[in-house]
Order: sequence, then C-alpha cells, then structure tokens
Amino acid sequence: MDLTNETFAPLRVLIDEFVRGGVEHAVVCPGSRNAPISYALADRSEIKSWSVLDERQAGFFALGIAKSTGRPVVVTCTSGTAAANLHPAVIEADHAGVSLIVLTADRPPELRDVGAGQAIDQIKLYGSSVRWFVEAGNHPICDQTLRHFRATAARAVAEATAADPGPVHINLPLREPLRPVHQELGDLAGSLGALGRSSGEPWSVVARAQPQAEDLHAAISAAKHPVIVAGEQHQPGLAQAITDLASATGVPVFADALSQLRRKDLAAQAPIIAAYDLILRSKPARSQLAPDLIVCVGQLPTSKPLRQWL
Repeated sequence: MDLTNETFAPLRVLIDEFVRGGVEHAVVCPGSRNAPISYALADRSEIKSWSVLDERQAGFFALGIAKSTGRPVVVTCTSGTAAANLHPAVIEADHAGVSLIVLTADRPPELRDVGAGQAIDQIKLYGSSVRWFVEAGNHPICDQTLRHFRATAARAVAEATAADPGPVHINLPLREPLRPVHQELGDLAGSLGALGRSSGEPWSVVARAQPQAEDLHAAISAAKHPVIVAGEQHQPGLAQAITDLASATGVPVFADALSQLRRKDLAAQAPIIAAYDLILRSKPARSQLAPDLIVCVGQLPTSKPLRQWL
C-alpha cells in the first residue's frame, strides 16, 4: 500500500478498512483540513465519492444514499463550524436508524484554544445522537498506529450497522502536510498494520448473538482450538452450564476470579484454568496458544496478559 506520508498513512488504512467493511459511497465537502481524507477516499475505486459544497446538504445527501442502499455511508468535512452543519443529518440518522460514518477533520491539539481559525470544540460534538464517538489521535507513525486506525474503522462500521443502527463520529486531528507529498517511511508499508488481514478480511468483525444453543455447539464442534473465557457474571446457574459445556466438549475455560467458576466441585468436572495469567506471561506459551474460536461469557477479565493475548 502507498502510505504517502505520516498524515496520509493512517487515513489510507482507515479507508481500506471501510472498504473491507462494505462501504461503497462517501460524500465529501471540499476543504483544506480534510483534504487528506478526500484524497484517501478518491484513491479507492471501490468507493464512489460525491462532492457536495454545502455541509448541511451533504449530510442529508449521505443520509439518502444510506437509506437507499442499506449500507453505511461516509460523510466528511473540514474543521470548525462546517462540522456543526452536519448535526441536523446526524440527528435524523439517529432517529431513523441510518448508518452514517461522520469523519470530521480537526486542528491538532497544539492549534486548539490558541486563536487559530476554523477551530471549535469538536469533541463529542453531536452528543448522544451518535452510537459511538472517538478522537482518533495524532500518534507517532508506526505499525501499532496503523493497527489502531484499522481497529477504529472496523468498530465504526460495526457500531453503525449494529442491531440498533445509526451514526458514528470519528474526529481526526490532522497535521501538515495536508497534500500527498511523498515521505520516506522505511519498512512501514510492509507491516501488518499497513497491509491489513490477508485475503481482504476486515480487521475485526462482530458476531451477532444467537439464541439457539445448537449454533454455539456447532461453532465449537467446527473449531480446532476453541477456548472459553469466563468473566464476572451474575446469572444463577450459568457457571454450571459453562462447566457442563466444557465437560461435554473438552474446551478449556479461562476462569476469572469473579466468574463463579473457580470452585472445587466445578473444577473436578471440566478443564477450568485459574492460572492463565501466569501462563500468558510466558512468550513461548503465548506463541503456542492460537485459538481459532474464543467464546467470551460475562465481562472481560481484568488480567492484562489475557487482554493483550486476546
């Protein structure tokens, strides 16, 4: 992938992840600060970019495309009050359950509250009208930064198209250069963050919960190396149900201290692992543990090694 420079690289992987998530249309309001976003969108043939001068019109135009196609649509504008003019369409998308992905360009932190032009407070600008808001940040360019932007894009698509669909808002503080001036970025172009998952797969996907137990059993049966991660939960009888499932299938259970599974009578029935924290601190052990299915029950355990492994 042609990353171009430090400003464009995160945006190019962000847009690439949108493509993988099924985005086919983008509405662009011309501007200076959002020029890198516009370039990144225009460079992808999979996305039809529409140029609309007025932000209020652009918001409702994007809303119409999303309604007619049933797919999430990106709309982007420059910094300042331009972003506020998208608010009416965001509210409409909220109440109508329409998937919009709003990308607002912003001044970087050093140009806020110093009298710079086209600068307003864009943090949570649309309040409770969006399903999710995130400030993407200005991290030093590296593989981890690109992975962060892929994860951000994947979550944006997931939040916008969830069971309760609606708009999401990503605020993008951008520094110079705002033009596609090429810059030497070393080996970054060959990193996983730059290339993304193999075979064009999204960085992450959301599996919708299924009410039938047969679906979970089928998924576990089809997996070669499944694992169950059990966190804090308060449903009576669930600990025994997890134990019965693990006993019947042989799937190991990583049991948090608050999961109600660290009991002697349950441990005698199924492969319940309480010392996973120590195991996952070992690099050789982590490299050997590569599950192809993870079933999470209850809240995510607080173990840092476990979270990093997941």
